[in-house]
Amino acid sequence: MVRKRIFLGLLLFIAADTLAAQPFRGGLPAPVDGGTGGVLTPAPGLNGPADGLGGRAFITHARLRDFQFTSVGAGLVVNDRWELTASQPNLGVGSSDDVRQNVFGARVRLLGSARRPLAPAASLGVSYRRQSNFGLEDSLGAAEPRRRDDWDALATVGAGYRLGDKRAVRLHASARWTRANAGGLFGFGGADGDSRAVQLEGGIHAALTRAVHLAGEYRQQPDYLADDPGDPWWAAYVSYAVTPEVQLGAGWMDLGRMAGAPRQDGPFLTLRGGF
Repeated sequence: MVRKRIFLGLLLFIAADTLAAQPFRGGLPAPVDGGTGGVLTPAPGLNGPADGLGGRAFITHARLRDFQFTSVGAGLVVNDRWELTASQPNLGVGSSDDVRQNVFGARVRLLGSARRPLAPAASLGVSYRRQSNFGLEDSLGAAEPRRRDDWDALATVGAGYRLGDKRAVRLHASARWTRANAGGLFGFGGADGDSRAVQLEGGIHAALTRAVHLAGEYRQQPDYLADDPGDPWWAAYVSYAVTPEVQLGAGWMDLGRMAGAPRQDGPFLTLRGGF
């Protein structure tokens, strides 16, 4: 019995050490829409336990030229196969939240595993978005959205390549079927169009060590509104995995022109914790 316990303990130690040796051991920061992935775009893997439940919560805050953008959310992963998320992106002038949106999402992993972060992976998902507040018609004169809630669908693929014992690079790309203006912050559709269109997004993440990552992300936006030209979003940042469950990130975010205001870019911080 004692030998059996020693043997099982040794196996667990070896498995844990192998996982710790993987690049991207801390995963990625959570997207502003919730889920698993980068800051602006999701990754195909779900980063959850093979059996049982895994969860995470996050907050991202950006100081843009004329706005403050904040998103908080949480997610639950079941058996590294299913993911349920909820988040609230807010856009405000000064200290007020002039735009508040609730986003609920669900995804299923079709290929890949959190235990092999560089292997090919794929997932499908759907999101429901609803504006709970829109106050920019008073502060900036922006037109109130015609449609206040909607859903979109998302297909994501990705893979990585090891560059050494600690270094690696990982890429992911998504096709989003949507009519959400600025991620839904300015409603859905408009006078210039009201049908969903495919928007592309993706990111590249480089692991410099097992805990330090550099990343760049890009996300297309539809162009339905006269005062919101549908500029693409992008972000560049560095992140640090304090532990496999806790990750910090800092960088620069650009959300383009919004509500007749000039280009909205500025620094941001993000924090994710999980179990």
